[in-house]
Amino acid sequence: MERQYVRSERAHFMCPNMHFGILVKVNGLYDAAKVGETIDILANAHPFLRSVMGWEQNHSRLFYQVSETSRVALTERESIQTIWQDYSGISKTNWNVFEEGLLKVFLYPDQEDFQILFIAHHILADGRRLLELCCQFTDLYVQGTRPDYAEERLIAEPSDLPLGSELSNVNRLLLVKANSQWKKEKRQVTYDEYAAFAESFVREQPVAHMCRSLGQRDVEAMRILCHEQQISINDLLTARLFLTTKEPKIIMAADIQDKLYCYQQGALGNYASALSLYWKGRERDEIRLAKKVHKQSAVHLADNRKLMLILSCYLNLEGSLIDAAAIAALGCFDSKAARFVGRTMLRYGKGEGISITNLGAIENQNIRAATFIPPASPAAKETFGIVTVNGRMALCCSFYEKSVTAETVREHITKLVNKTFNQEDHHMFTDARSKRVIFVAHCLLNQNSISDGTADYPGVNEAILQTLLKAKVGIVQMPCPELCCLGLDRGNVLGAESPVVVENTRIRKAMQEPEAWAQLSVLTEYVMRQILQYHKHGFEVVGIVGINRSPCCGVNTTSDDNREIEGQGVFIMKLKAALADANLIIPVIGIKADAEAAKRVKALL
Repeated sequence: MERQYVRSERAHFMCPNMHFGILVKVNGLYDAAKVGETIDILANAHPFLRSVMGWEQNHSRLFYQVSETSRVALTERESIQTIWQDYSGISKTNWNVFEEGLLKVFLYPDQEDFQILFIAHHILADGRRLLELCCQFTDLYVQGTRPDYAEERLIAEPSDLPLGSELSNVNRLLLVKANSQWKKEKRQVTYDEYAAFAESFVREQPVAHMCRSLGQRDVEAMRILCHEQQISINDLLTARLFLTTKEPKIIMAADIQDKLYCYQQGALGNYASALSLYWKGRERDEIRLAKKVHKQSAVHLADNRKLMLILSCYLNLEGSLIDAAAIAALGCFDSKAARFVGRTMLRYGKGEGISITNLGAIENQNIRAATFIPPASPAAKETFGIVTVNGRMALCCSFYEKSVTAETVREHITKLVNKTFNQEDHHMFTDARSKRVIFVAHCLLNQNSISDGTADYPGVNEAILQTLLKAKVGIVQMPCPELCCLGLDRGNVLGAESPVVVENTRIRKAMQEPEAWAQLSVLTEYVMRQILQYHKHGFEVVGIVGINRSPCCGVNTTSDDNREIEGQGVFIMKLKAALADANLIIPVIGIKADAEAAKRVKALL
């Protein structure tokens, strides 16, 4: 394979938070060895999965150093609840691309299926290429469909861009001046300098994430509306972003693979550009504004000079100058040229931008659900990532907590997915309520419901209750599955005479009898309906609290085979499956009656 250099992707090299992810729920049983084999086959098909970055000192050139074996890092976790710690942990210690591979994978096994989180450094690929890789993984893992070998050929020179991409005279002069100033300054950022800056930046500018989903019925209604109005779903979503954020400019990612001769079908790499869309604030109707967005986008997409502008700039700037842009704009590196590139061209540190990347819609029977977690670019305070799989849309916003509040982001996402922007419920729920709720196991608030011989308190777990009251969060008491399905005596008046795990094992088996199992489905639907309603109207469901060891409500442990084992109770198992089907990521924790319980619940709040 011919050596591939980082040219049009150079801004992703020395810039914080240049990673993004796709969480996929795989329609297949988990097999750790099979996952490893699948990743190895993908690495054989994609040289960049076998790469770290190399450096040509004499020319200050960055290249993909391909090895013979996979450089993908695989990590297995016990619970999906660690996903945000796993994702955020990537940036807390700088991702050293000279020593580490460009893709990290986290695995979250479950009893009937599993979820897999692909986290890519932006030097590896753009969002659409990572989505293609996810599909290749599931197709190979579930069906045995092997991917074709796809050798990467990147944008290396201005001549690789389509005709008409040449810079204007004004832009060319600005870049010549910046390059000249940079050479006069005789400065260069070392990778160690950048790494220290990046870790400091990530500590001082924390990033959070918020996700929502839209079911098949609502997505289909949106599709029909857009078809009737001759606009795209992305036009509509962008218009809603303008209306709800009141921002005059939104950056929209645009796929350009069809315009590039160098692109190889199925290959990794970056084959995307960005458009700046503007709103003057006068138009307030979402459909009329969406039509203006559609027209504005079409003009940009048809004009190669506008569409390829940022890529042309990268190709005409000194690579080492691009490397210094982020640290000069956001840190203490003193360079007039680099500060100009970072602040004026790339808009780092302005704290005002909004960005949207829609990976489009795909159909794949091997994927149950997927969520795209967009990169938290320092050029944007909010970045929205969207993907639609099998008719279900998932939205995720990565945002800087010091630039925008979680409440504001929640409002933006809620309005983004509502059926119409002027829906009456936008003006609802503005009273004293906190709009934060937590779902708890029934017995936490009513020990009288618990099986005979297992109550730890006269009435309620007071430590948990006080923790929730202080947090001013609404408390939703879930039904007790055992009480509703088996009765207060659980169908055994002598239950207290047996060891707890023995009686729990009997209860677990009884809950799986046809009549009880059907009733359990009704209870699950009852809880899910409440969760979905809160979600629909912009409330935050901060978490679900279960009881470990319980045959129904255990989260980390349950009872079976007359002992306490790792696993989930039957109710939690059904509830988590329903959450996954709805493409909702809500923390679910399990506690016991011990001193750590209140601390674990407080961590959710």
